[in-house]
Amino acid sequence: MMAAFNRQEEGLCLRGSFCPAHISPGLGGRLLSLSLLAWHLYGEEESVVIHPSTEHKFINDNIGFGVFATAYIPAGTVIYTKDALEILIEADSALLEIPAYRHIIEKYSYTEPNGVRVLSWDLGKYVNHSCDNNCLSAGYGFEIAIRDIHPGDQITDEYGVFNLERDFHCNCGSPRCRGLIGGGDFERYHKQWDNSLKIVLRKIHEMPQPLFPYVDPAVLADLEIYLTTRKNYKSIYLLKYQEPYAQPRLRVR
Repeated sequence: MMAAFNRQEEGLCLRGSFCPAHISPGLGGRLLSLSLLAWHLYGEEESVVIHPSTEHKFINDNIGFGVFATAYIPAGTVIYTKDALEILIEADSALLEIPAYRHIIEKYSYTEPNGVRVLSWDLGKYVNHSCDNNCLSAGYGFEIAIRDIHPGDQITDEYGVFNLERDFHCNCGSPRCRGLIGGGDFERYHKQWDNSLKIVLRKIHEMPQPLFPYVDPAVLADLEIYLTTRKNYKSIYLLKYQEPYAQPRLRVR
């Protein structure tokens, strides 16, 4: 499967080498430096928060890199989880005012419901979109394989859940290609996505889960409640960005 859009950038220090000199300490650079150091030390050899049976490979000049399976990964396997080394960028971060940094952040990150951007430090940043994706984000802070993935298959995701600032035209080539990927996808597809997730979440204890040690224990507890009782399911819709409520103005008498 080919994808028309990804979070990697040609020729930037994020891709090939650790460049702490390019980061301003006064703009959250210390946190960024530590996370990039972790990526440099571990990201190219050990995936850590993306499934270990994966590798990134160059696809072509138009797409850039992608992530591919190196072994069979059954449906119901956690493929990626947000961990403590991820770079968190607040909605009002000064980094977003610097065009060079904003370009990197927009290219590589996804936005959480509270507006915080998450920039993956490992191979997760190279996962491409496909309208026939084999992985999907769940309301539990991880992405899970929604069908069996075979050696050599590209790991693909659903970018419609990433709270993109701008819609983008998809060229994934799938018969299911929607053409335009963007914010309205949550409203149109969240029930369909939830149905797919519920099927594979019920299998989650049937296969090895090498990423479970990195999943927040509170998240695993919530998941166990759903699996045991079939109640309190956390919908994918919880990942949708929520506009902050306007603060009421105080009346001066």
